[in-house]
Amino acid sequence: MLMQLLAAGGIEPLTDGQRVPDSDNPRGYLEYEPATQLARDASWLPSARGKAVKLALPLLPYLPSGESYRILIIERDSTEVIASQRAMLERLGRAGDALDDGALATEYDRQRWRVVRWLNRHPEVAVLPLRHDAVLSDPRGTAMRIASFLGVPLDTVAASKAVDPTLRRQAATARS
Repeated sequence: MLMQLLAAGGIEPLTDGQRVPDSDNPRGYLEYEPATQLARDASWLPSARGKAVKLALPLLPYLPSGESYRILIIERDSTEVIASQRAMLERLGRAGDALDDGALATEYDRQRWRVVRWLNRHPEVAVLPLRHDAVLSDPRGTAMRIASFLGVPLDTVAASKAVDPTLRRQAATARS
């Protein structure tokens, strides 16, 4: 959702087009496969300057020092994240993790706190936390906050139109 918002607002995403749109994400993923290997290889980072890059939260501590980063962190209820991942794995016909939802939520929270501790030790890394539900309920306000945080031109009207609350299919499942 954030990558779609940024791209619509005029910030070029770093993407390789390998992960194509599907029924879980009909607008596409805007991901860059080498970014998933950040823990082993950061040689691609210079090509990311000035672009939006999607990273999984646990990879943030592998960002090399000596660079300037502006990070948008989407905060979402762990039950929704788990429900979304399970639905995607089911659709793909792949077995889910052997852990139950409670254990997965505990692991999710552990990873999140690991990143928070890392960020606390790196005050030079600028972070804008965004609540998933707040982005959905106020996309224009979110786009304006992002534009201010990034300090770059962002078409906030186009960016806010890229947010589609109907794509939040796991909210009811997560809350029931």
